[in-house]
Amino acid sequence: MSCPTVTGRERITVSADEFDTFVIQVAGWRTNSNGQVRVEWKIWIDPSISFDIAREFTRRNRSGKLDEMLNTRLVALAEPK
Repeated sequence: MSCPTVTGRERITVSADEFDTFVIQVAGWRTNSNGQVRVEWKIWIDPSISFDIAREFTRRNRSGKLDEMLNTRLVALAEPK
């Protein structure tokens, strides 16, 4: 598995708001019950709130066929009381 790497900056818009984020990517090979699979994470983090705004996960089999893909996005941001 590779070390997390900051690959750039992006302004993204999600239901909660628009954010200036750092893009962090991690990729590598993992072994599961079906053999080796390629896994990749892409995470958008806003440094001003230290929170991930969006996250994407993909898993592919050895031949490159997509096995699973998950996306999450921030839908609300509560102000501290």
